[in-house]
Amino acid sequence: MAYPLLTAVAALLLLHGADALAMARPAARRGAPARCTRSRVAMVAPAIRSVDICAADVQALAVFYETCFGMERSKGAGCVEMGFPGDPMRLRLLESPGADFRVGEGFDAVALYLPDVRTAVDCVEVRGGQVLTPPEECTVGPSKIPDEPIGTKHVTFEALVSDPQGYRFRLIQRAEGARRVAKLVYRVTDLEKSQQFYSELLGMSVLRWRSNLQSTPLDISLTMQLGDPAVLNGATVLEAEGNVPGQPVLEFIYYFNMRKLDVGSAGAGRLTLAAAGASELATRAPSANGKLVDAVAEGGALVQDPDGFEVRLVAN
Repeated sequence: MAYPLLTAVAALLLLHGADALAMARPAARRGAPARCTRSRVAMVAPAIRSVDICAADVQALAVFYETCFGMERSKGAGCVEMGFPGDPMRLRLLESPGADFRVGEGFDAVALYLPDVRTAVDCVEVRGGQVLTPPEECTVGPSKIPDEPIGTKHVTFEALVSDPQGYRFRLIQRAEGARRVAKLVYRVTDLEKSQQFYSELLGMSVLRWRSNLQSTPLDISLTMQLGDPAVLNGATVLEAEGNVPGQPVLEFIYYFNMRKLDVGSAGAGRLTLAAAGASELATRAPSANGKLVDAVAEGGALVQDPDGFEVRLVAN
């Protein structure tokens, strides 16, 4: 009886397979991908432009990203922007005193595709970062979206590290293909509400939805990925990952029985999305479990998603 939750979940898995965790939740909160209606305003899915990284020493952090991840820097509006050649996605490094921001557990990770994960991990250790999970082979089971046969396995080689400021990075090996930002990962308390906000309001599509109960290492969670299917150019999500240049995806993870999140402070992890009708979408955020923070904020309208993460909406 030392681990009643794990025992209960294991029993459910034996009885019901990949649907076990979804069945364990109340019907109104399962987060099942029941609705994918797009907003009438956002006829084209919004593009993921950037994510904000607050830092006490922007220049030192930029050197860390250059040295360990192979990123390149450029000058942005009031910030230093980091990214990979040919990849439109940017990390916006914003100068902020250490006491003025906090990286919350809700901003789970920035996932990067790199050609040599071990070398990057060695660099992280030397340059003042932390290795949270050393390089290892990870396996996930079949998805419900897209519908994959029972027994399907997807294998990756990856590591989890943090930079000197505490931001987490999931490094995923891609021996072939360009370095790029693969996805931005956030923890959420309700997948259905997140889907309503990002899919039904903003116009993103559900690209992947799965239970992680069949993953190795074991992960008692559900995952939903949202993005623009147009960037796949007809390829499947799996074929496109790491190979098709374009947008990263948003990945939302619900951990069993999670009801409250620390989303951090001072805009750490804030998304910037370029969307058609950005101002009108912002005013409609409350109808999709979000909140309008500032309709005319500098650089674009500012809203909060259902968990309180800040999203800047700009015209595309």
